Amino acid sequence: MSYTVTLKNKELFRESARRLVWWMEPDEALEQPLRLVTQLMEIGTLSDLRLLQSEFSDAELVDILRHAPPGVLSARSLRFWQVVLKTEVRPKPRFHDSDATGSLWSQS
Repeated sequence: MSYTVTLKNKELFRESARRLVWWMEPDEALEQPLRLVTQLMEIGTLSDLRLLQSEFSDAELVDILRHAPPGVLSARSLRFWQVVLKTEVRPKPRFHDSDATGSLWSQS
């Protein structure tokens, strides 16, 4: 079963989709809410982060973090959200035996 995210107010996300998911039309990005929300978590502005926190509870954001598409969140963004949400949850790695950012080099 795949994880789904429901945007309560898609219109609030349309501008963020236009700015942050430039490779697709805003309506197309809104049809992929998990990818859109993860992109906001990665490169969103302060306004985007406030939008996320007004739309989702901390528990919902932790769940979104857990199900984030592999390779979207950088290690820095992942750690930011772990601190903000007081969790150690990580998305599934992109590759077997790698970290959540997909890097095989981070293993020592």
